[in-house]
Amino acid sequence: MAGNNPPDVVLELTTAQAQFLLRNCDSNIEFALKAMMQMESREAAEKLVALNEQFKDIRDLLKRAGVE
Repeated sequence: MAGNNPPDVVLELTTAQAQFLLRNCDSNIEFALKAMMQMESREAAEKLVALNEQFKDIRDLLKRAGVE
């Protein structure tokens, strides 16, 4: 997450767009978790973990903004 740094990009989303993004973050997190369970390659699993962290950060930002 950004921490104490201001955001580099600010998006003005409609409620529908923000909800769509939140649903897709949740779907991608779930998909990645299921995929990791079947992976044999540690390197590939680590890449999915990093990707999942990005989706979680975006999801957390949306929830803090009040998106349900």
